Amino acid sequence: KTTLLYLIAGLLVPNSGTVKIDGKSLDRPRPQSGLILQDYGLLPWSTVRQNVELGL
Repeated sequence: KTTLLYLIAGLLVPNSGTVKIDGKSLDRPRPQSGLILQDYGLLPWSTVRQNVELGL
């Protein structure tokens, strides 16, 4: 699951083959997509708002 999400988010490039969404090849990250990691994704010293704004 993680590998697929990393490919969709553009954080990982496939060694071979292509990634397609709705029949279209994904050759760069989609701006309307986001990825929130389960661990180490937040800055504990920041507020929720500051953590969200960091990704904008």
